Amino acid sequence: MKPSSIHLVWTLVTAGAFAGGMYLQKSQTPATPKNATVVNKAGASASQGASSTANSKADAGAPDSISGIKEFMERFRNADGSPLSPAQMKVAMSEILTESDPVKSSLMFAMMLDQLTGENAPTVLAEIKARVAGFEGMRYFGLLAYKWGSVDGAGAMAEAATQEGPAKMMTSAAAIAGWAAKDPAAAKAWLASSKDGNEWEKGIMERGLVSGMARNDPAAAQAYVASIKDEGQRTRMTQVLLEEKLKQGTDAAAAWAAGLTDPQMKRGAYESIADQMYRNDPAKGLEFIKANAGDPEAATAAGNMVRRLGEKDPKEAVAFSQALPEGAVRASSFEQTFRAYSDKDAEAAGIYINSNMKTGSDRDSAIRGLARGLSRSEPEAALTWVDAITDPAVQFESAQEVLKRSYRANPDGAVAYMTTKGWTQEQQDAIINQPPDQGPGGGFGGGGGPGRFFGGGSGR
Repeated sequence: MKPSSIHLVWTLVTAGAFAGGMYLQKSQTPATPKNATVVNKAGASASQGASSTANSKADAGAPDSISGIKEFMERFRNADGSPLSPAQMKVAMSEILTESDPVKSSLMFAMMLDQLTGENAPTVLAEIKARVAGFEGMRYFGLLAYKWGSVDGAGAMAEAATQEGPAKMMTSAAAIAGWAAKDPAAAKAWLASSKDGNEWEKGIMERGLVSGMARNDPAAAQAYVASIKDEGQRTRMTQVLLEEKLKQGTDAAAAWAAGLTDPQMKRGAYESIADQMYRNDPAKGLEFIKANAGDPEAATAAGNMVRRLGEKDPKEAVAFSQALPEGAVRASSFEQTFRAYSDKDAEAAGIYINSNMKTGSDRDSAIRGLARGLSRSEPEAALTWVDAITDPAVQFESAQEVLKRSYRANPDGAVAYMTTKGWTQEQQDAIINQPPDQGPGGGFGGGGGPGRFFGGGSGR
């Protein structure tokens, strides 16, 4: 699964859009009659709409989206302090979900979740499915899953397991985040013992786990991430940690990242911080890369950022890359600059390389980026450019990248090229037998951190 797909799923989760498939299909369940009743604080029967226009003095002068909420909460509170029964919750949800003001409805819903239990949570879910559809439901589903996980983790995960496809992954991730925030030991034990789902699905749930832990115990979350053996996953989970760190500001997050000693964690931190800086203040993001240009772990972050700069102004991206010191960061910057340049004008990119770049590492990196950009649309031209790379190791890696992306379109041509170049059978098999989702996507790798529609590495 390519990184952009993973990040897209997590975007939907964090946005509250974890309800896929049947969750977003409006059922034919009839609405609750208007004369349905609940027990209020005093123990008396109260009509759902009886006090809809009678606001307390405390609400006088309040914004329309807040007016009446105190009265609503008073009506849906039991005298003995016990949470609402499923029947009571059904009536409360019918009022919330038929409220025409989306801000007020969201406030009412969030406040009513304080009374959520394992017993009444299925009722809330059923009412949402019965009454709302499409993007409107996204306001509610994410909050419900997170809160359900915090009050009944096992029950929430069991409900998520009944779903299929994206709905299963999204509900699971949101629910385990809530569970981990409340009882991280139990949530970790559940995930470790889970036999359901493939590795990709478990990766999504682990992201939810780390997110939940980071909210309440950042140190424990960091220790958990540091213990992850898979290097790629450790990088990705560090980016989840950064989602919390960035709430303190990019400078604070950068100071935290500077203290990391694990290369994979540092790589993930750099990617997230640079992305956040660039989105809010491109100049600050570029300065961040310059300040860390001597650190090889900043290479992917530099490439992600400079590629975005190159999409707007390739020549400015070239100038930025030229100003960096020799090393992995400069190489990544040149490569991604010319990937972007090739998307904008491949012919102009090639002319610039031939006219302005001397033989050496910068030119090799630029050609690698140009070839990668051409790999799908013009694979033969891409391989011709690859042959112009002077560093044997860079040339071989570039050829692999091009062939992974073009093999299915022209398998005979790919085999002929590899044979001509004297590749071993093992090297050829790595291209021929690559997993179906690894050709276009290039596997896991350079994500862009939170907030980038999840993908620095688009996998082109």
